[in-house]
Amino acid sequence: MKRLRLSLAMACFLGLARPGHSLTVAPATPDERVQNAAAICHATVLGAESFRSETDGGIYTRTRLRVDQAFKGKFPGTITMVHRGGRVGEEGEVSSDAPSLRVGDERLFLLGQRADGTLFVDNCPIGAPALARAGARTPAATATDPQAIALLSAARTRYPGATGPDLTTQAASLL
Repeated sequence: MKRLRLSLAMACFLGLARPGHSLTVAPATPDERVQNAAAICHATVLGAESFRSETDGGIYTRTRLRVDQAFKGKFPGTITMVHRGGRVGEEGEVSSDAPSLRVGDERLFLLGQRADGTLFVDNCPIGAPALARAGARTPAATATDPQAIALLSAARTRYPGATGPDLTTQAASLL
């Protein structure tokens, strides 16, 4: 009897259930990601500081970067990018969109630009793959990660002359 009731309940549930709809989005190709980025550069992390925003009260981190090579956009020698998350005093905030960066890291930065002009890593964390300098005397970057290699190749192919937006007003202040 219990089995009959359970079977009847399951049949009613399945009969009344509406078909679900799912959305599948194909991942962007490296060429599409390069094209969609506002600016792209090979840069080295110089420092970072966290702060509390007066606008929304959230904790953010400013990261200062030395631009080693521009692929898309015209850059000053150093830039600042801002992302959500960080630590201020005893309080901390974590964001899945924040890159995990350390001083000295060399990365290929696919950057976005907010309406207020601040820069951020686009499509983090895959928007800042690790790179290494090819040699002490050259600014050329190399990569070993297949995604980073594909992005670097797409950036070099699509933007061989560092064309793109003028970000020279984004020069980093000292941290």
